[in-house]
Formats: sequence, structure tokens, C-alpha cells
Amino acid sequence: MNGKHFVAGLLLAVGMVATGCGGTEVEETVSESELSSREDSIIYPCDGTQMWTYTYYSNSSKTTQVGDWRCDCDGTTRNWGTKTSYYTFTRVACY
Repeated sequence: MNGKHFVAGLLLAVGMVATGCGGTEVEETVSESELSSREDSIIYPCDGTQMWTYTYYSNSSKTTQVGDWRCDCDGTTRNWGTKTSYYTFTRVACY
């Protein structure tokens, strides 16, 4: 490996470690029509490597929250309320 690649790899590793649990947040908004064409049966693991939250709403305007399902960095899950087809999904890495 030449020096340029080594330095680039080192900078990438330092940047990833420095980001910590407050890493880049990914929010996914799904409309009802998209649900039929997605693999929504995929469930992310809750094993302490990532923190994620599904926030469920009463309708497509997403102004009234009716439930959520979350995984914390310690590997525990919590949920309350009702699951609906109107939701947002947020996931961040745990360090």
C-alpha cells in the first residue's frame, strides 16, 4: 500500500471513530403506495451496533404520532402505540 492510500484510510478511520453515536442520521419517509413494492419485512438487528426508530403516524400528513418502535445502543427495544403504514425511519451507528 502506498503512502497516499494509507493516509486516506487513516483519515477515514479517524473520522468514523470521531463521529460516535451521534453519527449521520438517515431518515426514510415511505408513502403508502411505496409499501407494496418494498421489502419491508427486513428488520434491522438490535444488537448494540446501531440505534433505530420507526415513528408511526395516523395519516400521510405525519402530524399526529400514534406509536413508535425503537432499538437503543444497549440492545434493548421499546415500543408503544399503533403501527401504521405512515412512518419515518431513523438509524444511526453506535460506537
